[in-house]
Amino acid sequence: MGTSTSTGAGGLELDEIQGLLLRGFGDCPHARFLFLRIRDLGAARVALAALADELALTSTAARLLGPRAESRVQLAFTARGLRSLGLGDDALASFPLEFQEGIATPDRARILGDTGDSAPEAWEFGGRGDGGDGGIDVWLGLYARGAEPLRLLRADWADALAGFDVVAEQHTIPREGDREHFGFRDGISQPALEGDPAPLLPGQDLVRAGEFVLGYPNQYGKLPLSPSVAASPASAGLPAAAAPGRHDLGRNGSFLVYRKLEQHVDAFKTFFAEAAERESGRPDPALADYLAAKCMGRWPSGAPLMLAPERDDPALGADPLRNNDFRFAETDPRGLRCPIASHIRRANPRDAKGPDPVESLQVVQRHRLLRRGRMYHEASGRRGVHFLALNASLRRQFEFIQQTWIINPKFEGLHADRDPITGDSDPHARPEPGREPPVTQVTIPEHPYRRRLGGMPRFVSVRAGAYLFLPGLSTLRWLAMPGAR
Repeated sequence: MGTSTSTGAGGLELDEIQGLLLRGFGDCPHARFLFLRIRDLGAARVALAALADELALTSTAARLLGPRAESRVQLAFTARGLRSLGLGDDALASFPLEFQEGIATPDRARILGDTGDSAPEAWEFGGRGDGGDGGIDVWLGLYARGAEPLRLLRADWADALAGFDVVAEQHTIPREGDREHFGFRDGISQPALEGDPAPLLPGQDLVRAGEFVLGYPNQYGKLPLSPSVAASPASAGLPAAAAPGRHDLGRNGSFLVYRKLEQHVDAFKTFFAEAAERESGRPDPALADYLAAKCMGRWPSGAPLMLAPERDDPALGADPLRNNDFRFAETDPRGLRCPIASHIRRANPRDAKGPDPVESLQVVQRHRLLRRGRMYHEASGRRGVHFLALNASLRRQFEFIQQTWIINPKFEGLHADRDPITGDSDPHARPEPGREPPVTQVTIPEHPYRRRLGGMPRFVSVRAGAYLFLPGLSTLRWLAMPGAR
C-alpha cells in the first residue's frame, strides 16, 4: 500500500487526499448526501474497497492534474462507523474526545447553542442515539455535473451499498447566482490552503495545510494531533505515527462537520420589513435591505460594507479580485461601516480581534474553516443549507467559532448581541437557573446614535448533524481490509 509520492507545491500528498479538502466541486453543481448504517460488515467492506478505488480516480491529484470528471464521490465515518468496522478501543481512544462523543451529546449541544427547536432530540436524523451519533456510520457524498449523471451515479452504487441501511438521503439544489436562500451571495471568504496550486486572491488568508489536513504543520508550526493504531503486520502499510510503536490513521485526512440548517426565509424578510416600517412609519424596502445588510456585513450582491457602506455595488460584489480585500482594525474599529455584531465580522474577525492587528490575524488564522455547503429546498417547503466544514481540530476550529464568536453575546466588547444571522437567538427561550434571560438583539453603530434591533428571532435552525472523519486513501483502504485492526 504505502503513501503516495505525488506531491503538490506545499508537500501535500495529493493523490492520498480526498478532493473535498481543496475544492467544493463547483464544477459539479448537483449533489446528494447519503447517511448510512452498516448492516452486513463483509458486504460493507467490499463496498468500501470499491469506493476507495473510485476515490483514487477523483482524488485531489486526479482532479487537479487530470481531465475533469463527470462525477465524484467522497466518504467519511462517524466514531460509531469506525467501531462498526472493527476498530478497537485503543485506536478509537486516539481520536479527539469530541469526535468520540459525537455532535449530539448534551455537552456539544450546549457548546454549539443547539437548544429549543434546534436541540438534537428534535433532529430529523443524527440526534441523540448510540454515542450521540444517531446511528449513523458513514456519510457518502455524490457529486455530478448534471442531474442525469447524478441519477446514474446513485444507481451505479445501489448494488454496492447493499451492505448498508440508508438512514437518510438528502437532496441538494444548485446554487443560483452563488446566493443562499436569504438572498445574499455566499462562499466569498474562504481561506487558501498552503500547497493548493490555485492562485491566491486579494484579501484571502493563506493558511498552513495542517489547519485542515492531518499530518502537516499547522499555524503553530506543529503537527496536529492525529489518530493512530498499534503497529502490527496488518498496519505496516500505514505511515509511522509520532508515538513509537504506532501507525498513523489520520495522515491526509480531516474532520468533517455536517449540519442540516433550515433557513426561516419568511421570518427573515418579515423581521427586517417590520423593523424598517416601524422606523419610517411606512413600508420602506430600501431601509429593510440596509438593516439586513448591516446584520450580514455584506449586501446581497456580496459587496462588503467595508467597501460599499451606503448602498449595494453589484460590480464589486461579483469581482473576486476586490470583494474580499479589506480589513477592519484601522478603517472601522467601532463598526460604523460593518457592525461588530454582523455575521461576517464574527465568522472571520480578520485583524480586529483584540488591540494588535498583526496578532489578531495570526490568532484568527488558527480558527478558520473550509466550508463546502450545498443548498436544499424540499417538497415540504423547508429550505436551507447542508453545512459542511473541514478542520483538523473540531474543538479549536468549528466549536471555538460557534461558541466564542457566533453565539457569544459579549463578543469583542458587546454586551447582549449574538450573531444576528446564524446565532441562537430565541425570544421565547426560558432563562437557565441563575442566569439572565437570553438576549435577542443586534446593535448597529451609527453617528450620532446607534440603532438597536430587538426581539430578533432565530433565523436558522438545526435539523440534523454529525461529526465525521474523512480519511486519506491509504487509511480508507486499510479500514476496508478484513482483520486490519
